[in-house]
Amino acid sequence: MSAKTKRDFDVLLDLERGTLERPVATQPYHTFTDLVLEDGEIKLSPQARQSVTITPAKGMLEEFIQLADADEQNILKYARRWGFLELCREHWEPASHIHDCEPFVPFRTVVFGTTTAVAKEHREKLLASGEPVSVWRRFARFGRALLNIAGNLYEGKIGSDEDWDTLHFDEAGFIGWNYAKDRYKDKKFPDLDRERNLVASGVNYWLTGGGVQPNVSWRGLRPVITFECRRPYGKLFANLAIQLMMAVSQADAMAICSACGQSYMPLRRPKTGQRRYCSNCKPVSRRDASADYRRRKRRLG
Repeated sequence: MSAKTKRDFDVLLDLERGTLERPVATQPYHTFTDLVLEDGEIKLSPQARQSVTITPAKGMLEEFIQLADADEQNILKYARRWGFLELCREHWEPASHIHDCEPFVPFRTVVFGTTTAVAKEHREKLLASGEPVSVWRRFARFGRALLNIAGNLYEGKIGSDEDWDTLHFDEAGFIGWNYAKDRYKDKKFPDLDRERNLVASGVNYWLTGGGVQPNVSWRGLRPVITFECRRPYGKLFANLAIQLMMAVSQADAMAICSACGQSYMPLRRPKTGQRRYCSNCKPVSRRDASADYRRRKRRLG
């Protein structure tokens, strides 16, 4: 892939920080980082004894998409920092995409048994198989292509043939193959609106695969809304999906409308303690502001 194509997503960078990642409320997760590379698979090291707590941070998404063309050692280096993708052994998707899926390395599985033989058998199972490096590259290429196409769309241009080829069904289990095929067969001028809808579907595909959903917890004086994967597996993939959503949306923050309760991407970061309104509820904002003014006036006598 050319140097120019690799940087098509630069338009999506957070201008304040110069990174793809945005500040968004997520949850730390537990994983193993004592990993080894064997026969093209990332496996749990025989020396692994204890999981670690990972806090999503700068570089998680941007470094991941760089794995699209990376060698095995660099993919292992990334996995040692952020943990397994927790891919399911049946579909080679994030194990969080279906409740019953079992990952290649089921390290979260609880073994009910007290004998040494049971513990030994379980550990041998954990060490026997690993996540194929080829699947890591596939998802990294998927993410890079999706970001590249989104970057082009923001500049009023269509995505490249190369990026759409990456997203076709046979290659990434996704969307867009019929669209890419139509471009060649019918020689039509590609439809920007159709590409926008496909990119949105691609982001939703990642969010669904990562089992991402909003979660409300009460901390201190007020509830806090976070985005997280509530399933046993898929924590890293879920966080990548959240950052992909924020980058493609070019959102510096996400807000909940005080009037209709829907989430939206504000043009400016919402201030703590202030009401915030989506574009459809601007008339309500003026009504609420007038009511606040009347209440203040009555209090002052």
